[in-house]
Amino acid sequence: MDLEEKEFVLTDEPGETIDIKELPELDEETKYIAKTEFRTGLSLTIIYFLFVLSVPVMNWFKPEWAFTKLFGGMSASWFLTAIFAMVMAFLIAFVHTKLYERWEKKAATAVHATGNTEKKGETITPAVQNEKEKETV
Repeated sequence: MDLEEKEFVLTDEPGETIDIKELPELDEETKYIAKTEFRTGLSLTIIYFLFVLSVPVMNWFKPEWAFTKLFGGMSASWFLTAIFAMVMAFLIAFVHTKLYERWEKKAATAVHATGNTEKKGETITPAVQNEKEKETV
């Protein structure tokens, strides 16, 4: 194990800048992954924000229900905001993970069907190629 001390650049020191015009264009697979991840994330974010914004609307239009005392004196409004919102966040993370795993399996099936584990110009995540690594991740 190499215990050699390394010098790090502090974040408040000026560093080199990257001109976005000089970056190479993304390959098709990366573009597709970015678009699908963005679409999934945006859809799940909209669902979550609609829920969060529905709580004040409920407080305004249904105050008799919103301020009903539930567990230990907690109002329904606080229950939805504190407890249910956390459960919803975990469910959104679960859905996002399952969708990504489905995409990963689809990519593995496409590679397996062609018989190529490494195609030129195409990359596959290590977890798809290596079952042992997939188990440890």
